[in-house]
Amino acid sequence: MTPIGATSGRLLPVTGAITSVVWAGTQIVADLLFVGDPDPVEDPVGTQQALLDHQVAAMVTVLGSMYLAVLIVYFAAASKPALGSSAHSMVAVGGAVLLAVAIVAAGIEDFAIISAAHHADTAAIKTLGYAQSVGWPLLGAASGAFLLGTGLAARRERSMPRWLSAVTIVLGVLALLGPGAFVFWLVAPLWFGVVGITLDHRGEVVAHRPTGTVPASQRAR
Repeated sequence: MTPIGATSGRLLPVTGAITSVVWAGTQIVADLLFVGDPDPVEDPVGTQQALLDHQVAAMVTVLGSMYLAVLIVYFAAASKPALGSSAHSMVAVGGAVLLAVAIVAAGIEDFAIISAAHHADTAAIKTLGYAQSVGWPLLGAASGAFLLGTGLAARRERSMPRWLSAVTIVLGVLALLGPGAFVFWLVAPLWFGVVGITLDHRGEVVAHRPTGTVPASQRAR
């Protein structure tokens, strides 16, 4: 294995585990601590008060989005050796970058609403609420590209079990259906942890193949 491959192998499971923890923690703060809070479009005044009452938690979600973006890019880069050099693997990396951008964009919107709340600008809160509510197309496209690329590349290289590749592809298809991206959002902490460990172990087979070797499943096609 090359030094780069060895480094990626050490990095992948660790990055996957950290991404799982940060993703789950950010979602717990965002979803559980704000359960029952008013919608910024329907009740900007109530949203302002809720944000002022939970300032620390609100900032945790913003910082969490920034950390997640970096972790996802590292995860995709570390996965690349196990996913091979096909077009699917390139889509996976590009999708990861796009997903990182989408998550940071969501964090920027959250921070803008927090700033508007501090300045008691309820009109801005309502406007930003509209922008926040239509952010799902970017998240859906990014999640879909990332998951489809990863699942198809792993299936081609046999670097994940067939069932895990199939689940990843199905999650990607659901993400491209629009609001179906919410399904991936729920299972993402588990997915990153499992896929990181799996690619780390099974990807060793890919890393040790002689240059130019094609999987048996591909030779048969």
